[in-house]
Amino acid sequence: MAGLRLASWGRFDALYSSPLVRAQETATIVGDRLGLRPLLHDGLKELNVGDLDGLGRDQAEAFFPGLIDRWRRDDPTLVLPKGEAILDFFERAMRAFRSVCAPHPHGHILVVSHVCLLSAYLTQILDLSPSIRLAWEMWNCSVTQLELASGGVRLRRFNDHSHLDHLFNTKL
Repeated sequence: MAGLRLASWGRFDALYSSPLVRAQETATIVGDRLGLRPLLHDGLKELNVGDLDGLGRDQAEAFFPGLIDRWRRDDPTLVLPKGEAILDFFERAMRAFRSVCAPHPHGHILVVSHVCLLSAYLTQILDLSPSIRLAWEMWNCSVTQLELASGGVRLRRFNDHSHLDHLFNTKL
């Protein structure tokens, strides 16, 4: 459904994707609708949570006391056990988006990535406090649209998941 909606917005010059399987699958489906082949970019991967991978919140707190509290307080010095440092992750998000935008200074690109990475990028490009990423909700498979120009950034669409509404409509 998202591919059909995106196709109605006009032509895209390129489609970039995280190399992680769930993003690649989504990018391939959307790309088929748009006539584009996804270009994989390692920088678009999700936050490497290391030893937290697969753990629920309670399990993570049990194995790593205080870690979840530091995450909620948005501690910029946080380094996830055998994972990524939060500051490094934010820098990686910026580098990745600069890298995919650079070849298309006046073009329209589509990026399929992950919630944490997109949040990290948005907080920086919109010049917001990094802690805002904990306050907003971004759905998987949602669409966020930015317009980047020399005069600044315009957030045109955020967390649009209307193409998923049919999956959640139930009769009472």
